[in-house]
Amino acid sequence: MPSVGTSPGQYHESSSSRSLGPRAEPAEKAFFCADLDGEFVSCNAAFSRLLGYTPEELTGRDFSALFGGKEKLHGEDGQIRKTILQLTSAGQDFHSTLLAQPKNGPSFSIQFSATVLRGSLSRPLEIVVSVTPVNPAAGSDVGAAVADPSVIRRNVDGTTFILASPVMRDFMSMVDRVASHSETVLITGETGTGKELIARTIHDSSHRRTRSWVDINCAALPENLVESELFGYEKGAFSGADGSKPGLFELADKGTLFLDEVGELQMQTQGKLLRVLDGQPFYRLGGNRKIKVDVRIVAATNQDLEAAVREGRFRQDLFHRLGQFQLRVPPLRQRPEDIVALAEHFLRIKAPHKTFSSQAIQALLSHTWTGNIRELRNLVGKMAVESTSAASPPPLPENLPHFGRLHLCRWETWTAWKSR
Repeated sequence: MPSVGTSPGQYHESSSSRSLGPRAEPAEKAFFCADLDGEFVSCNAAFSRLLGYTPEELTGRDFSALFGGKEKLHGEDGQIRKTILQLTSAGQDFHSTLLAQPKNGPSFSIQFSATVLRGSLSRPLEIVVSVTPVNPAAGSDVGAAVADPSVIRRNVDGTTFILASPVMRDFMSMVDRVASHSETVLITGETGTGKELIARTIHDSSHRRTRSWVDINCAALPENLVESELFGYEKGAFSGADGSKPGLFELADKGTLFLDEVGELQMQTQGKLLRVLDGQPFYRLGGNRKIKVDVRIVAATNQDLEAAVREGRFRQDLFHRLGQFQLRVPPLRQRPEDIVALAEHFLRIKAPHKTFSSQAIQALLSHTWTGNIRELRNLVGKMAVESTSAASPPPLPENLPHFGRLHLCRWETWTAWKSR
């Protein structure tokens, strides 16, 4: 059984029986291990002291009984618990602020970080979790303001993915299920909804995650360059081709190729793409050597491809081939919980000592966000720069509803408003 060693982050396998025993760990580092079904296996002494349970009391219990947010981790609708197990099973880490329920006393906020411990041949063995109180004096002063414990944060290629709404959590559950397959995926949705981040999540959660991730924006290059970028070319294939160059399909072999703005491809390139998707070999431009690759295609567009098919701008057979799995990213206006969570996340990056007033939150929730997350991020950045103090808020941007002045205020003002 895997167990936590005497130094944080060091693990070893032992043949001890399935029981919980205190581990000699620095007091500030609390760890526990759970099996792949979410039941306690072992913990260190710091974790036992933190929550007031003996190791024997925890053996075999579902860890979700001790942690939660606004919604419970356990039960049939325990979406947070499902997300933890899905992420760790897919090889990703889970990080969030949750509420810990000690044996005695009120609950308190903790930073909950889970990762999967693997043995030989990368076989998943157990889930290893570190628990750090948000307030160092955990249990003694639980009224301090902390991040919303119902917000899930996922790290995707260095970018924090914020999941606060049930709509987006359900969507990401589908993304995780799709990632485990090998079929092509078509991601649709309005501009600014984060389609590329969804595509990267699919790659990072798939069995191809250790292989290449290659991407191209089909709208950013002229048609002749898109074709040469995708399929490569040989020396002398066209004017300026002074040497040979492999295409993106070759570079992505055994990995994932992301085609952003796929609706911009011209018919000739669409036909070549279809042949590759059907498993046929291709040639570099100016070449005579057949090339065959094993690539998973993930494509994205903000266009209505069904309308493009009806208008003759997009091949129907390619549309069906790309859309073996279709994922439509919900627009921001359909998930108000994410509006607030994302706005606060962007503000912490730009101006960590400021927060939004109640009028600001109301105005943000009333806006239609046609530019979605990109528009929200840009607006928050603008507000953070223009707001020098609570006494001199910037004017409400003209494209937001006049629900009240949108401004930033000091933390004390915000918490006072929340307590009324």
